[in-house]
Amino acid sequence: MRSVAASDAIVLDIEIAAHPSRVFTALTDPVQLAAWWSLDQEPVAWELDLRIGGKWRAVGRDASCGEWVLSGEILELDPPRALAYSWSEHSSSKTLEGTIVRYELTPVGSGTRLRLTHSEFRGAMAARQEYQGGWPGICRRLVAHLGGA
Repeated sequence: MRSVAASDAIVLDIEIAAHPSRVFTALTDPVQLAAWWSLDQEPVAWELDLRIGGKWRAVGRDASCGEWVLSGEILELDPPRALAYSWSEHSSSKTLEGTIVRYELTPVGSGTRLRLTHSEFRGAMAARQEYQGGWPGICRRLVAHLGGA
């Protein structure tokens, strides 16, 4: 996993030993999202209206943030190549509004290169720094869910 932090965006590139369609499904199916986001923490509940303009929401709890709610709207949907949505977080430790998360999936051999970009922090540097540290763990959960290391 390679992480690059631009001035505003967080960019992670990971290789996953699964076909892009399988990875895309893990990113968009509420049952699978709940399964891999819940690894090593309390259960996370997901709702997702998978269409441009559709709303999504995740509710969970962890040691670092306490109870949290993530939500947004689907901005880009190109199965199994790309998915982007607005991202807002509300928890006892922070409120973050209007950032963008984008997944780009590229076939590589028998697997997938996933590029995750979280952008539009607009000066919310403390939140950006927290996400810079948090996204690698989330990506490791996805890889583990799909049968990787």
